[in-house]
Amino acid sequence: MSDYLYLLENHLSEPQNRIASALLEAASAAGLTLHLTGGAMRDLLGGVPTRHLDFTLSGNPVKLSALALEPLGAILVRKDDLRKQYGYRFPNGLTAEIGMSRTEHYAKPGAKPLVTPSDIREDLLRRDFTVNAIALGLNRSAKGLLADPTNGLADLESRELRTTNGGAFADRPIRMARLIRFKHRLQFAVAERTERQLDNAREAKLARFILPADWFEELFACGNETAQAAILREWEAL
Repeated sequence: MSDYLYLLENHLSEPQNRIASALLEAASAAGLTLHLTGGAMRDLLGGVPTRHLDFTLSGNPVKLSALALEPLGAILVRKDDLRKQYGYRFPNGLTAEIGMSRTEHYAKPGAKPLVTPSDIREDLLRRDFTVNAIALGLNRSAKGLLADPTNGLADLESRELRTTNGGAFADRPIRMARLIRFKHRLQFAVAERTERQLDNAREAKLARFILPADWFEELFACGNETAQAAILREWEAL
């Protein structure tokens, strides 16, 4: 067993491990690969309690996730058919999200993306910040293997927030607000290059392209943060 798998099994709660096991069993039976990704990996490697489970599947997860999670009492609470991403809430208050491994191409800020299936590396490269672009293989063929193409593990260790690519804010302007929220939640510094990107995004007034649905999600997430007032003050400055 790899160190990361040992860390995973001992870090997650028993109900969270049941969710992961149910999804893995269903994915393996369908011949699809499953990774733990995003904020779940960031929290796992950062040694803080995992609030929310994030999974990435090499295929459309809509039928598989329903088949695996509904017996556990899961209720579908978020549905994004364009990105093939679905969020679930469980009777014990736990939440989980499962999405298709994909790339997203944006013609302009705030536009709907062109979504295409991809491997896990390409999926990680299109994400927002390097600390959220780490994946752990769960299937037998890649069990315990860490994928970290943007060196997010090093940024976790140095407690720094850095975008994965130069177009991160232009692709999805809501990431400007997410950067601020994560800065206060994690108490991380913002990398110098990312600060310059944020200044350029403000100068270009990219915040006007933020979609109402994206703002809603961020406001909902802010409601679960301890530094709500500080986050809202910085958001106002956008």
